[in-house]
Amino acid sequence: MEIILGLCVLLWSFPVTFIYSLGSLDSLSKVLPFLKDFEGSSMYTSVQAWLPQALLLGVLSLLPTLLDAISIGWERTKLRSRIQEKTFSRYFNFQLSNIYVTVLVGSILEDLKGMIDHPQQILETLASSIPKVAVYFCGVVITKSTGGLALELLDVGNVLKKGFSKVCSLLCSCCCWLCGRKHEEEEEEEDEEEEDIDTTPRYAQIYGDLLLALLIALTYAVLFPLTTPFAFLYFSGAYFVWRYKAMYVHKIQYESGGKMFYLVFKRTMVGVYLAVGVTVTYLLTKRPTMSPFL
Repeated sequence: MEIILGLCVLLWSFPVTFIYSLGSLDSLSKVLPFLKDFEGSSMYTSVQAWLPQALLLGVLSLLPTLLDAISIGWERTKLRSRIQEKTFSRYFNFQLSNIYVTVLVGSILEDLKGMIDHPQQILETLASSIPKVAVYFCGVVITKSTGGLALELLDVGNVLKKGFSKVCSLLCSCCCWLCGRKHEEEEEEEDEEEEDIDTTPRYAQIYGDLLLALLIALTYAVLFPLTTPFAFLYFSGAYFVWRYKAMYVHKIQYESGGKMFYLVFKRTMVGVYLAVGVTVTYLLTKRPTMSPFL
């Protein structure tokens, strides 16, 4: 399973590229011609700016659920803490691939012939491609700061789950009424209403989302400093959102003894080392007058 997930991480750049092209209104206008009527308007420009990032964050939000299902259904992991640890570690790998591998593969595919003809310029080509996507990842942080935290505070996942459950229950009641039978669970619905809502904190997704914003901020702090204030806005909002949910929403159903801290700390340091490496590599390719190691 680890080998399969590793291949998925390496090939993650292709779904990300597809999502980016799918979220482009210029591409969608070829399929939906009526979008060309809005081209040039302020609404068209605004949607064009945030739609790719929103689609990417939507797909990333589904990954923890899928990874949980793999740990529970395929690997038969029993402990909830162990499930969260596995999911967080794998989710973080996808985050790294989302930021670094996507840029690497995109640069290779964009200028493959030039790299073959001039292999000595491979490092410069890769370094020059990093700032090109800085605006895109800055938009990811902005989208998380505005819509992402708002949706998290509204607990959209549980709302949709509860709404779907209500619709199914209503359909069952209608079918039973048409058949002349009484719905057996009708009297117990109110008593079990609170139990249907999952209030257990999903640490893998929480820390994974925080580390995504941190990785983007660290990587582009020097190359695109405008990312830093938006990252600060995100962490400030995340503090109040998760503080509120920890006090009034979440119910702790298990204890791991602080094991998650070590996982988060190690991966935070990995992000710091990668960000420093990217910055130093970029400065070396620009031939600075002073050594970047100083």
